[in-house]
Amino acid sequence: MQVGQSMVYAKEQPMRSVGRPILLDGIACDFPELKLIGIHVGIPWTDEMIAMAWKHENVFIGSDAHSPKYWPPAFVNYINSYGQDKVLFGTDFPVLGFKRTMDEVLALGLRADPLRKFLRDNALRVYAIK
Repeated sequence: MQVGQSMVYAKEQPMRSVGRPILLDGIACDFPELKLIGIHVGIPWTDEMIAMAWKHENVFIGSDAHSPKYWPPAFVNYINSYGQDKVLFGTDFPVLGFKRTMDEVLALGLRADPLRKFLRDNALRVYAIK
């Protein structure tokens, strides 16, 4: 699901965001069997996206659309620590190519176990790939 910088404009309504990660809260509660992946890191509400993934067993974060070298420090820390089972690797191909994205991810200095989970294991688990 798209989370982050999405805006809706309507004549009769003030500008409102439809991409706030907090909007996943009700869906995650009502449909606990449904796996929700909030893509695009949740920027500019990354802390809110982290809170939703941490709160709900069925909510995960997709790391696409933003260059890893510009990820908020809280997001990098989340991947490398208590959120290591909740984040899935992604690019924004062709805007962010695979090599560039991988080089920037490796430059983050993630520990070996969280890096393996982020790049491979979490996707295998979330998508039930054997």
